[in-house]
Amino acid sequence: MQKNILKDTSFFLSSTLLILIVFTLNSCEKDKHETPTILIENTTEVFISKDKSIQTNKQKVIEEETVEEKNITMLSQENATTHTKNISNDFTLKDEQHTYQVTLLNRSLTFSGTQKPIIIINLFKSNCAACLSQINVFKKLEKKYSKELFVLNLFDNAQDKEIINFAYAIQNNLDITLGTKPLSVIYTNGVYYNHFEGLAPIEMINHDIQQAIKK
Repeated sequence: MQKNILKDTSFFLSSTLLILIVFTLNSCEKDKHETPTILIENTTEVFISKDKSIQTNKQKVIEEETVEEKNITMLSQENATTHTKNISNDFTLKDEQHTYQVTLLNRSLTFSGTQKPIIIINLFKSNCAACLSQINVFKKLEKKYSKELFVLNLFDNAQDKEIINFAYAIQNNLDITLGTKPLSVIYTNGVYYNHFEGLAPIEMINHDIQQAIKK
């Protein structure tokens, strides 16, 4: 009887020891293969924050550029108005061949160089290459309407202050700001008729001349 008890006790202890060894080995193997937990930043939030920062900087640049453009425009308009107040209504204008005495009062023009009823005055920038082709257009029109039309081409450059003053006066009278655009102004019997800002198609100019002749 005692032998059986000892035998059973020995078997039980052996089994328990074996289980403990197996459990210990499994735990070690599991710990060996487990990857340590790594904290990862929320990259989505990082990129969103960076994008917002970039957009904010871009918006600031756009707003600063807009303010600067407005300031330039205001200064240009203020300069034109002040400049016009400081000059007279009488001008001595020169083209390549002749000198003309001109009086500009509001939208009325007194021109000493011609008796023709229709006068077109073109104001071009001296560095405007496209304006040369426009001059050829006006030469053709002047030849076509030789009895009615006189065309004066003036180049706005820094060396001829009289033309600059005249350009400021016309812009002020017509309430426009040209910048670098050419300007063509049509007068009929000394009274303002119409004007074109920029290079106008010959068809439009020809139509206005015909309508002005009918008046």
